[in-house]
Amino acid sequence: MARFATEAPDERRVWTISAFPAALVALAWSRGLHHLGCTWPWWLESLTPLAAFGLIVAWVDRIWPGLCLAGRRLSTLPDLNGTWIGAIKSSHGGETNIPITLHIHQTMTRASIRLSTAMSSSQATMVGISGPDGSRPPVLRYTYDNAPRNLVAPGLQRHSGTVGLELSRDGETLEGDYYTDNHRRNCGRITVKRIARHLIDYPHQPAADLPRAGGDLLKTP
Repeated sequence: MARFATEAPDERRVWTISAFPAALVALAWSRGLHHLGCTWPWWLESLTPLAAFGLIVAWVDRIWPGLCLAGRRLSTLPDLNGTWIGAIKSSHGGETNIPITLHIHQTMTRASIRLSTAMSSSQATMVGISGPDGSRPPVLRYTYDNAPRNLVAPGLQRHSGTVGLELSRDGETLEGDYYTDNHRRNCGRITVKRIARHLIDYPHQPAADLPRAGGDLLKTP
């Protein structure tokens, strides 16, 4: 998973809040072991506040979407976890409509993004997520490395590129543009809709069954 950059102050705020219970956890651990009156290994007896903070941080990093304080989410970052399906309208091959599946696995500090078609698969190398600021919606931006599958059409080769996807108001649709490197010089429009909040294998639908990328939003089958 790649560590992503974000404009939102979530990480600093959540880590600051997490520091307070770390000392309490370390104190409760020490007193609990003393109350049991047993001899424990040294690495169990000496849970320092710093070690407790590390454990809390690792835990928070994975459950961050559900963290709330006084009825409000601690994080303003959008939760993009899940399986998204849709299409690419690509300039390659005469603006063809290509079915795609997008898999996103995200914690509060890292994200793994994989986009696949019937002919190739791409993996994100750098990721950036902007949090909502009231005037514009969240945007997912990432660079990727694309590799063709075996026995694909001639002319398809390994390449890199960039993607920028804007999240809809309901948080269930991503839409935006992509650009490939100077070697291929292709561009296109991507539209995907989330069908599950976990990663699942999803067969690529025929292009005829998909709406145009950049047009009507996809309908969940």
